[in-house]
Amino acid sequence: MSSFTLFMKENHNNDKSLIENVRHLRDKWAQLSEVEKEKYRMISQRNMEQYKVEMAKWEAQMIAEGKPHLVRSKTLKPKKGKSE
Repeated sequence: MSSFTLFMKENHNNDKSLIENVRHLRDKWAQLSEVEKEKYRMISQRNMEQYKVEMAKWEAQMIAEGKPHLVRSKTLKPKKGKSE
């Protein structure tokens, strides 16, 4: 989830329509300082790192169980060495 999406999730207003919410929060996001935005960026980055770890574990499990068709094709491709 992007840092802005996390910000929207935390600050949405159920009394407003989706369009009103997005417009309001877009403007509010633009007014945040870089320091204030960093909170959301750090959470987003941590979530992405956790996702990658969990996905790698799941894909390894699927391969071990003989279900490579469930794994992303880029995971199945052999990695090229630096000398290639």
